[in-house]
Amino acid sequence: MTDRYALDFDLTYSVKSEDILKGTGRLERLSWLHEKIGKGGIFFFQDGMRSQIVFQEAADTFINGQYIASIALGFSFIERTIAGRLWHLNEKRKAKTRNNSQLLDFAKERDWLTDGEVTALNNLRDVRNYVVHFKDPDSAEMKVRNIFEKQPRSVDFEA
Repeated sequence: MTDRYALDFDLTYSVKSEDILKGTGRLERLSWLHEKIGKGGIFFFQDGMRSQIVFQEAADTFINGQYIASIALGFSFIERTIAGRLWHLNEKRKAKTRNNSQLLDFAKERDWLTDGEVTALNNLRDVRNYVVHFKDPDSAEMKVRNIFEKQPRSVDFEA
């Protein structure tokens, strides 16, 4: 007679500890973002709640694995930040530019961005432009294909 309250240790029903939280990757992305932002930091958003909302939505879409939305919103946040800083310096003409490359150059001129960061952001802008504006759908461009295939780690944003 078997004890009906005995635990069954049949290994066919076991799960390894590393597989318990495995799945969509949301927890890993949330943990990574939390590590990057840190605890107890203070952030100043150039136009207050508007930029905060864009930043939070970019973070949420990244955590949820919506990389195309993350790229579009993340780049929008970067543009808002640079334009907002220029506006507060009373450089309103420069702040209103529609040329993203010029905004990055203005930031570089003021040492807000390094050469490497400008290069990485220009590469990101290329990817963003490809996914938000119509391009040749048969293009085999690797960066963009990797974004559409949800493999952002394989996308090289560096020069």
